[in-house]
Amino acid sequence: MRAEVKDPLRPWGACCQAAADAETEAELAPMVQVLGEKRDPSETNAAGGHLPTGPRDLAPRTYATSTVASGKALCGEPFYIGSVLQFDQGQPTREAQLTLYASGFNLRPLDADSSKQPLTLFWSPFSYVEKCTVRALRDSTFWAAFTLIVPTTPKRTRRFSFAPVGCNVFEVRDHWIAAMTAAINNVTLSLFPPHVIAVQPVFGVMGTYTRIMAGYLLQNRGSEKVSLIYAELHAYSAGGARLSLYHDEWCAQELESVLLSDRTCLSSYEADSCTVFRVDANLFSSRTVEEKVLWLRALGNTKMKLLFGAPEPTCKDLGVFRAAVQERLEELAPYGDFGCSEPLLTLVPRNPLASPRGDVEV
Repeated sequence: MRAEVKDPLRPWGACCQAAADAETEAELAPMVQVLGEKRDPSETNAAGGHLPTGPRDLAPRTYATSTVASGKALCGEPFYIGSVLQFDQGQPTREAQLTLYASGFNLRPLDADSSKQPLTLFWSPFSYVEKCTVRALRDSTFWAAFTLIVPTTPKRTRRFSFAPVGCNVFEVRDHWIAAMTAAINNVTLSLFPPHVIAVQPVFGVMGTYTRIMAGYLLQNRGSEKVSLIYAELHAYSAGGARLSLYHDEWCAQELESVLLSDRTCLSSYEADSCTVFRVDANLFSSRTVEEKVLWLRALGNTKMKLLFGAPEPTCKDLGVFRAAVQERLEELAPYGDFGCSEPLLTLVPRNPLASPRGDVEV
């Protein structure tokens, strides 16, 4: 049972304002002005006009997961090559050469009369590999098959099914799955900057005062793009909660938000080493499986609070939520072991920002 709190239950904003003393409020005032929340209309430039505001539309870093979208081919030397049978539902089975690279794979048909063109794709952080057993129609034998699944949206996926040929097919199948899973995880880690999941709010940013936890996640942008965003889970209030998405850990401007309710759908894939999870219609990928479990646990606890109509949390409650997350964080692997020197996917160029108009001749 939940212990009673002697402090009166108040909204988060009231609690945070009551907790701040006069000195802290005096320090926050200039920072609020710097962030652009308040601006003195008397501040003008030497020419008498208002100073132009800086760019505010901060687009997240976006990476391409297809050679068409990136305009580049796979780089480096292949680390795994072999012949496989490729089969799709409603399509004839054909033999092909599957070549794995650090950043993607290449599939080249081996049939002389095949009209299929070679296929090259980058590894998507939202991909995962599953083993399966397929029964052949001709001789009723069982194939040691495996399927590469690439979710394009929460309701649509792209599948590539293979079966190794030759001897020891079940052992070879396991080698293929291990190699592909390791490559996908390496690509995922390479897209994350070094960071530690935070539980404390950003000093001077009022919108982060109801934070439970925050950290970088990858967001699915369709079949060919993924974006790096900084996600922040807020405590429940007034019958709802939200997951705010920012450009970086400074949380200067909210790009978008995912509203959470007692009907929010939370799910994950059961494949080994899969870091993908879903929040309603949004697909996210964490840095590791352990961090995925932590995000789902925090989101699930928030949903349960909403489901059972928990009262408005107090500052003491918020401290308890943060302490629980921090305790779990200390059990995770050291953060220094994560990440690569540079992203293994190609960064999609951003659209140039519109600049202020100069002098116009009349």
